[in-house]
Amino acid sequence: MALIARKHWIIITGIMGIAALAGFWVVVQTADFSEPMPIQEPKAQPSPEHLARIKVENEFEVILKDFLKQISARMKIYSDKRKVLVEIIKPENNRSRDMTQENLNYAKNIIVEMAQDTDDFMKIFNQAEEKFITLSNQQNRKFKDTVLPKWKALKDTQTKKYLSYFLMDKDIADLHIALLNFYRDHHGQFTINETDFQLVFPNAELKKRYDTILSDIEAVRLQQISLTAKQSPDPMPEAAP
Repeated sequence: MALIARKHWIIITGIMGIAALAGFWVVVQTADFSEPMPIQEPKAQPSPEHLARIKVENEFEVILKDFLKQISARMKIYSDKRKVLVEIIKPENNRSRDMTQENLNYAKNIIVEMAQDTDDFMKIFNQAEEKFITLSNQQNRKFKDTVLPKWKALKDTQTKKYLSYFLMDKDIADLHIALLNFYRDHHGQFTINETDFQLVFPNAELKKRYDTILSDIEAVRLQQISLTAKQSPDPMPEAAP
């Protein structure tokens, strides 16, 4: 199968794992969907069984490619929104209460859109499953009994990973909202160091509350890294500052 743009493929395989998809593809290629294929004599015309097998493999490959293409496209949209959330919580982008309120409103809208993106990911899995079932039902029972359980196991395992990842993203997004609320509610009670753009607090208790929000964001982000590291050595893009 043709490779997807690397930056999006890393995100996809970070959750799913390339081995899972490759394993499913091997099942399709080795499944018994017809009578045993006769040995082809040199330069002999391909038998009907041989041609039928190639046709089925090609049809499954088309479904898999389309599935990955849709996941990649949706992941790009989703990742771009995550990047925006990271940018708008930076102190240098919240120099006034009005700026923060604008960022807060924008962040809330983005979070709603990201929730819809999560639903769209699940729809892509379901649509691919419908296509696999339709194609498998056109083959014999042995093929169907081999391929469909493997796909269902893959889907169940990977959708759980996706959902876990997105739920963690939702937790981070909620903490971003908490951070923006903190900026808005305490403007005038901190200053921004123009060298490193870190906040400076005269009030120790206020700094402690700020540090707690940042620590909570980092804790969830590390959980995401742990989840994806089990599937791929490639790091996920940062979801929090």
